[in-house]
Amino acid sequence: GPFDRESYALALALLGLEASPAARETVGSVTFEVLETGALSLAGAPVRILIDGEERLANAVWPARAGTLVQVMASRAAARAYLAWRAESQPEGRLATPPSSLRSGKIRIVRGPDPVGFPLDGWRASAASNRMGLRLEGSGQPHSIELPSRPTAVGTVQITPSGMPIVFGPDGPTIGGYPQAAVVIDADRDRLGQLSAGAAVAFEWVDLETARTISHEHRRALQGRLAQLRLARR
Repeated sequence: GPFDRESYALALALLGLEASPAARETVGSVTFEVLETGALSLAGAPVRILIDGEERLANAVWPARAGTLVQVMASRAAARAYLAWRAESQPEGRLATPPSSLRSGKIRIVRGPDPVGFPLDGWRASAASNRMGLRLEGSGQPHSIELPSRPTAVGTVQITPSGMPIVFGPDGPTIGGYPQAAVVIDADRDRLGQLSAGAAVAFEWVDLETARTISHEHRRALQGRLAQLRLARR
């Protein structure tokens, strides 16, 4: 599934859709040709877009004719953008506010099953990160803890023997043998997918009840926003 679920859902909602096979996650720069007249949307990273050579803004929807050439240039501010297409013309429009997954600030975490200490700030996203996991670089605390492999979830923060954290992404393994020190709360999971190489990363502990409240409010607000967008586009 998408690393940034919110941006993916917004790209679809801009076309009045809830799901579509014609939606793609993009990382870096891409160029493609529209094969059938309809509409295109893009949500997520504030990338630079050229449609037949004309510059457009991200987090928007545009009508697109067959043969249109679309160029998406990578953004240094965030990692991923989501393109969606619908075989029905749509008027041009833009999101009033960008996805909340692009916001800065500390990433909130709850405690994992293993009481392994690690610094909460001073980290940077490594260029070696991918959909399997966000690798962090900084001044870690090495350890010699050996554990059997156990189930993991998206957002699990494992601490390697060198003290460097790995935060599991949507393609991460289902089991892991390093200490599981923390788990990113659901409301902040999408932000992981937008951390580009070199981005500063800091964490903040919250308790489980607070995490549930924050995530519930986040889902409710997002669902309301998506419903309004889809209604306006139908």
